[in-house]
Amino acid sequence: MKHLRWFLAASVALNIAIVGMIGSGQFLGQMTNERDRYPLLSPRIFIQNRNDIIINFTDLRSELNAFVSAQKNMRTGVYFEYLPSGVSIGVNATDEFISASLIKVPFIMGIYKMIETGQLTKDTVITLKKEDLDPNFGSLWKRGEGATLTVDEAMQLTLRESDNTAALALDHFSSADPIRKIYDALDIPVDWSSDQPVVSPKNYSSVFRCLYLSCYLSYEGSQKILTFLTDTIFHDGIPAGVPASVPVAHKIGIYDSPNSGKRVRLDCGIVYVPKRPYILCILGEAEKGQEQRISDFAREVSGQIYRFVENLNAP
Repeated sequence: MKHLRWFLAASVALNIAIVGMIGSGQFLGQMTNERDRYPLLSPRIFIQNRNDIIINFTDLRSELNAFVSAQKNMRTGVYFEYLPSGVSIGVNATDEFISASLIKVPFIMGIYKMIETGQLTKDTVITLKKEDLDPNFGSLWKRGEGATLTVDEAMQLTLRESDNTAALALDHFSSADPIRKIYDALDIPVDWSSDQPVVSPKNYSSVFRCLYLSCYLSYEGSQKILTFLTDTIFHDGIPAGVPASVPVAHKIGIYDSPNSGKRVRLDCGIVYVPKRPYILCILGEAEKGQEQRISDFAREVSGQIYRFVENLNAP
């Protein structure tokens, strides 16, 4: 049994804009002059409206603290990071939760790195084995033993539908532990001593920040993974708190604790408010039968943050 299998048993915009502007010559002269004068400052501040960068989040911090503190009989953690400036807000942001299917994002990043380094191709054909079939999440298992699909299709299903069977089929190709590799590369502390490693909202946000900044994969690889996550079939939680016209690249995770009688639900991603994108990670734990409260909580927090970011400093 390989690296991903035991996990499952229990359970960009800014970069493209900058490249596009430079490629077309737009603002190039002005930006170059400004960058020459201030070489130690971030290039992004010379091409964006400063109203999109300088935002006072004091009121939002107070609102989030009050709202999270008011939740009863439910453990929650929230981490928000405003990408244009790096300002962040955390409420119980270092509290640890079972990572569940959130591990599928770094796992696919590891698989894609194998494609970029020539160890694998997107067109490689996978034949499903009996031990790959997992009905707990996704529908690929219904195709049955012997069914075939490409690596590219398996990556899509793993992220878009959180399909366990697709992830297990891909795991046959991983010669080294891709999840541990990504977490180590991003300096995310994880306790590997248990079958279900834990992660905090703040720590896990590094995965999405890395995709956004293309810090581990190529531009193409980071864009592709974020596209899969934007096209997900899961629309409650974070996406439910923003207008349908605003893209959200996110991943959910669900875990039922066999001993405590509680369910963990996790949701983390990037909300692409035009010129004001941000990372949002919301993790929660509630009694089984009450798990809808976690989704409702995520929707409310997401909506609260979206309205604040969208409206503050508006022209």
